[in-house]
Amino acid sequence: MTSSRYKIEQTPSKITLSAKIIRNRLKLLLTCRDLVIVLLILANISNLNFESTFNIILLIFLGLLSCQCIYDLLWQLFGQEYIHVQNGILSHQFALFGLGKGKKFSLVEISQWQPHENYANTKNTKITLRNYLSQRRNTSTISSPLRQPNSKQGAWSFVYHGKTIYIGEFFYSDDYQAINSKLNNLIPKKAKKGTLSEPEHGL
Repeated sequence: MTSSRYKIEQTPSKITLSAKIIRNRLKLLLTCRDLVIVLLILANISNLNFESTFNIILLIFLGLLSCQCIYDLLWQLFGQEYIHVQNGILSHQFALFGLGKGKKFSLVEISQWQPHENYANTKNTKITLRNYLSQRRNTSTISSPLRQPNSKQGAWSFVYHGKTIYIGEFFYSDDYQAINSKLNNLIPKKAKKGTLSEPEHGL
């Protein structure tokens, strides 16, 4: 089963779900703007005296800043979230071109598994002046491959070693019920808090 944002690979003993991130249009615009500014500065510093320690430090800083902007741009365009279940292990990962950190959970140690059928990711921010000013004040909460998954919301949640874990930050579409059904089939019954017909709502 596939859609414009989702891909499911499944056998009787395993399942791999992948979803493209929901792009933050405002952050994408700001990242492009910052990258253009940095590249214009780099293109016009050929006359700097590189015998000066300050100029060398400035060049290194601008180089690192441009790398960060490129990374942010690629993440917004090509970032993905993966959920994989096989051999009693649930893996959750954010990745860019297949590379990224992840977490693994033993299915026999999870409890209170529940789908959030009404979950809605709102990261696709509209480009407005109000949102622009808000975006500049606050750090984006969108996860990235450079850090361990630590979502505060998601399409599914469960308790693991006394801590509530959320996964499926970018799994939200009309395909939700079909995706949920396939994933739910590999979750132990004793781990579930509700059933598909009676899911818990809200986060």
